[in-house]
Amino acid sequence: MNPVPTSLRVRYDALWAAQHVLGPVLGEERLEQKRRDANRRIVDALLAQPPIEAQPVPRMENPDPREFKARYLRKGIPVVLAGLAKRWPCYGKWTPEWFAQTYPDYPLILTTDQHQDRGGQISRTSMAEYVDAIANGDLRYARVQKILHDHPEVAADIDLQDLKRFKRRRDFHVAMQFFFGPTSSHTVVHCAFVNNLFVQAYGTKDWVIYPARYVQLFMPPVDRMPTFRSDAEYAYPEEKIELFSRLQRWTVQLQAGDVLFNPAFYWHYVSNASTTISVRNALWSLSSALRASPELSLATALATKPPAFAGVFQMRAKGENFLNFYEQKD
Repeated sequence: MNPVPTSLRVRYDALWAAQHVLGPVLGEERLEQKRRDANRRIVDALLAQPPIEAQPVPRMENPDPREFKARYLRKGIPVVLAGLAKRWPCYGKWTPEWFAQTYPDYPLILTTDQHQDRGGQISRTSMAEYVDAIANGDLRYARVQKILHDHPEVAADIDLQDLKRFKRRRDFHVAMQFFFGPTSSHTVVHCAFVNNLFVQAYGTKDWVIYPARYVQLFMPPVDRMPTFRSDAEYAYPEEKIELFSRLQRWTVQLQAGDVLFNPAFYWHYVSNASTTISVRNALWSLSSALRASPELSLATALATKPPAFAGVFQMRAKGENFLNFYEQKD
């Protein structure tokens, strides 16, 4: 377990806080350069430490809600709730062909490079056209779509009451969001302030998960949004194997019917090993967020594009993707 050295972490956090709060006064470029210098010292310190092996994400066979809360949710440890979704209607029903036949004209927003801006290159298509396109090698990714909000009968295929047994009473279920992606599509290293119960309904998806404490390494841009992606330099772990091999991490290939618990603010890189259909269940927990990362919790509270609570409202009441409002503005 290779942590970021305390003295370097404190210096970086001070610069990051100053950039968030006083950037317009003290100069964004000046603070950004100082923060990058602090990041380079952190990289050098980690590279001086020995490589460590990745850990497999634990699996709970026949998952029990009480055991899950005690062993994983309360402690902030990733875990697979093996086969939980196999008893729900989505399993075996949701296929690309079923969506193309049932909702052929449903509009989708597709993205490519997520580091061009927050959304990357954006295009629009219909469900039927998209299914045909990915069958012919299209790599664009339909992330966080609104279909579960627009069509409650589709959302009903996720047994939300069954899923909610795995949250605490004080935790707030924010929204369900739909992902549909072809083989080799991916998301960059990113994190958010919510606990995530991620339902793999169709296909196979590869995850690499990192603790929240590596925020100083991943160096998220100061764009005052309530969710975080890594700096472009750290977006793809396979491009920096020497560095990423020094980080504590969990890996899992999520199979259809599994549900993955990814704790609040845990960084993750996700790629599709096949065509996949998945659902993200966002659960807001103040205690989980503060335990994982006080600094990321503070940055979320200071968000203005949009404010975090406004974003939660947009997700819950309107089904909008507050993680990527820019995708609605091409």
